This record gives sequence, C-alpha cells and structure tokens, in this order.
Amino acid sequence: MSRQVTHPSVPLVLEQIEHARHVRDEAEAELATLIDYAVDQGIGWPEIAARLGVTRQAARQHYQRRHRDGSSHEDRVA
Repeated sequence: MSRQVTHPSVPLVLEQIEHARHVRDEAEAELATLIDYAVDQGIGWPEIAARLGVTRQAARQHYQRRHRDGSSHEDRVA
C-alpha cells in the first residue's frame, strides 16, 4: 500500500516560517546575552567559539560588536 504525502498549505507554511524566525530571533538574543556574561566573567573567546562551533575570529567578529560596552576584551585562555 502506498502512503500519500501531504504538504501543508501555503498560509500554514508562511505561518511556520514566521514562527521559526521569531524563535531564531529569541535564541540569538539569549545567546548574545549569555556571551556578554561569559566575556564579563573572563571566559576567553577560544572557549566561547568552541561552544558555538565556529572559529575564535568568527565568534569575536559576530558577538564582540554587540558587546554592550564595546570594549575589546582580548583573547583569554582560561
């Protein structure tokens, strides 16, 4: 017996896209807050980058700009 695959309607797909965007934005905001806290606590960019699954340089370029005080916390190896 063959199984019929159903596809969601266009309005439902668009609604799901919007929902996923909101979830992503909330997660990014939480991540930025956590990274700010980690930097403030002296956790180095190499450790943060490893947890993000990116290079140290990529982590710094993406998140250091967002760091609220804009200070240049140098790489720390904890």
